[in-house]
Formats: sequence, C-alpha cells, structure tokens
Amino acid sequence: EATAQWVLSLKPDAVIVACGATRSLPQVPGAPAHRVVSAFDVLAGITTVGDRVVVNKGGMFGCETANLLARQGKKVFLVESGDVAATDVERFSWAALSRELEQAGVEILVSSRIERVVSEGVLAVTVVSVDKGEQVLLADRLVVIPELKPNNALAQELLGKVDTLVVIGDAKQPRRSREAISEGYVASFNL
Repeated sequence: EATAQWVLSLKPDAVIVACGATRSLPQVPGAPAHRVVSAFDVLAGITTVGDRVVVNKGGMFGCETANLLARQGKKVFLVESGDVAATDVERFSWAALSRELEQAGVEILVSSRIERVVSEGVLAVTVVSVDKGEQVLLADRLVVIPELKPNNALAQELLGKVDTLVVIGDAKQPRRSREAISEGYVASFNL
C-alpha cells in the first residue's frame, strides 16, 4: 500500500492519486446489521441472501442486483424513492434491463421508502408508497447500496509536498469508470 512517506522517498516530479472510494453501509433503523448486506457483495458473489429479498434503491446497482437475485430464483422487491427506477442507467440499457426485471418477476415499488424494519425470524420491512400506502414486505435479507466517499487521504498527506498532484477517479468523486479513465488520460497527457 502506498504511503505518503514511500511516495515522497521516490522524489516524484508528479503524483496522480487514484485510490478509489471508501464504502459504508447506510444505517437502516430497526434492521439488525447481520441481516443487511451490500449490493456490491451480492454482485461479487461473496454473500448469500436467502429466498426473499428487499433491495433498497433502484439505481443501476440496485437494479442489477435485483436482476441477478431474481434470476437465481429469489423473490425480489426493489424499493425506489423516485417516481422511476434506474435514472442513472443509459436509456437503451434500461430498455433491456427493465424487460429482464419484468420477466424475472422483480416487483418494483417506485415513489416508495422504507419506513421501518422489524426482525422476528424474518425481516418485516414496512414500505410507504405514494400509490399503495403502507405495506409490509417479508424478507430474509435487506440489500443496500453502500455509500461511497472519496478515498483521498493520501492526496491530503501529499498536498504541498510534491510539485504536481492530480487526484482522479473515485478518489476525486465517486462516479463511473468512464470518468476515471478520461481523467487518467487527461492527467497523463497534461504531464
């Protein structure tokens, strides 16, 4: 792992910091920590979820996670606070993904939010929806999208100690890989 001391020992002319982002799971009131799992861990195949799952947040990661789990035969509820899901998914990709979600039986609840969670063997996730009012979804696990924050601690340590310091990618602001690749190209080109 790169440290400021190690980087400075190299006496660099320039440093490009691309340390990515840190992740933390959002707190869900009432949900026991061991029943809340990261969508990233589900997508990576390093955690299991049971047969009934509530996915909180219907953006790109939430929709992809819901699709994966439904295709594994799970009953999946996708809770999205906005009036449409996947606003961060490109239009043509969404056309295909939404068709897959429908075919897999994912129940998408838009204009909805998780009100509370009660754990008594199974999770009882109370969802409040503009259209449907209050309903309770029974689930084995609650899947959440981790909150991403720039991992720029190394950049902060190097600030003012090197002639040229450029922060790119998620270390600058968590986004998609295309922004990181573009910033990497521009940063190296400008050197």
